[in-house]
Amino acid sequence: MPSSRIKADIARILQDEGYIQGFKLLDEAAPTTAPTKTLRLFLKYGPHGERLITGVERISRPGRRVYFGRDDVPEVLAGLGTSIRPPLLDESYVDEVVRVEEADTIRACHRLARRGFLFGGSTGTVVSGAMGWLAEHEALEPTAVAIAPDLGERYLDTIYQTNWLQDLYGEDVLSSDELTSGSRSA
Repeated sequence: MPSSRIKADIARILQDEGYIQGFKLLDEAAPTTAPTKTLRLFLKYGPHGERLITGVERISRPGRRVYFGRDDVPEVLAGLGTSIRPPLLDESYVDEVVRVEEADTIRACHRLARRGFLFGGSTGTVVSGAMGWLAEHEALEPTAVAIAPDLGERYLDTIYQTNWLQDLYGEDVLSSDELTSGSRSA
């Protein structure tokens, strides 16, 4: 398959966790084309020849970005997914993790849109989490910076489409600007 850094990282995790036998990154080029990186996976089979991996499904939804250790990965329910922590993450710099509910992400995106800002789900998550954190720490009068990682043009058919929202989250998803209580950990 065509290779990328994230595909190679996922292959490395699959190998480390014992789901595949191994993998190779290959530089392949036809005489008339530029070299391309290819990722080759070597599958692993059980003692009776059964496949250890029976399917792979990409599950991603706007606004749902959660990072935690592999031992803490919950079962995937209702299409919610998780992200893999980047290998460069140095957790010694992390003081607190704020988890944001998808409905809060959507509400934050719509609140920003009413003020003329069209942002995507990741930005809605950042803004919602920052607003909740600041509300809990307002006595400290902190100065805060939030980074907006995406714009909203890719979300016009999802986060900004009322029918789509109501089908997934119910009629009341946009009826309140109140944040639900998110979970936090140190």
